[in-house]
Amino acid sequence: MGLMNLVVTTFLAGIAPEVLWLYTTIKILILVPSNLYTKYKRKTHWYMVDMCWAILYVGCLLGIVLLIFNIAAPHLFEESKTFWINAFYAYFGFACGPIGLYVVWN
Repeated sequence: MGLMNLVVTTFLAGIAPEVLWLYTTIKILILVPSNLYTKYKRKTHWYMVDMCWAILYVGCLLGIVLLIFNIAAPHLFEESKTFWINAFYAYFGFACGPIGLYVVWN
């Protein structure tokens, strides 16, 4: 399953990178609850409050907001373009900054 996930994600990133955020959001919405159920049965569910998981939840929330705004109110992207650019910079900084240092330090 892991190899198939890697192949599909890499293929989609190469062929259509503009829809990768939607694929990732759907994947998170399916896999995280199943992972939570498995971890809850083993009493290790509190590990899902770590910074890595928090960034994953924020990424999923950002994807859902993008999907809703893209369908319901696409004009909001043009009206508040600097907000969305700064939101993506903040998300990218958190995703690569503290987590990258955490991986290097451990």
